[in-house]
Amino acid sequence: MSGVKTTIGVRLLKKRSNEKERIRLISSFEKATEIMVSWDDAQKETEGKQIESFIDYLKKEGKHVECVVYHHAAKREKGQLFDMDSHIHLLKTDFNTFGLPKTAQVKKLLAKRFDYYINLNMDGRLALKSIAGLTNATCRIGYHREKALPFYDILIGTPGTPGIEAYIKDLKHYLHKIG
Repeated sequence: MSGVKTTIGVRLLKKRSNEKERIRLISSFEKATEIMVSWDDAQKETEGKQIESFIDYLKKEGKHVECVVYHHAAKREKGQLFDMDSHIHLLKTDFNTFGLPKTAQVKKLLAKRFDYYINLNMDGRLALKSIAGLTNATCRIGYHREKALPFYDILIGTPGTPGIEAYIKDLKHYLHKIG
């Protein structure tokens, strides 16, 4: 049943994404100030160091980074202190059955203006595609996956060389080439 929900969700998201008007003037990376970076909580254990290192890299470049972490849980589990870090934590309940934004927290996040949106999730989570497709970022960057093209302006990485290290290395290289 989840395959059917995902297929319907992707179709609805494509339709809503195409209807949304966005500013398409991509500023150069050197001039960009506001960047939103998102990833899946499941990546924390295996790829957490690389993600934190990339965020530190962006901050050293003088960028204000807004971090969004997606959790598969339907409710907050005991022991998880989300308020202790500066990240925005989104749960499964923040999105409807088809992966579209449902709560005010997500809608408020999507209304903010960003120069770049960078999705560090390489698995193609529907909730993160939803953020990419509906965000007010002028440039949306994601991992090169089949069926990801409608949601991003730039796809980076090659599926033949998996791994977050290679993806982040490509991100750093191509971000400086923009503009």
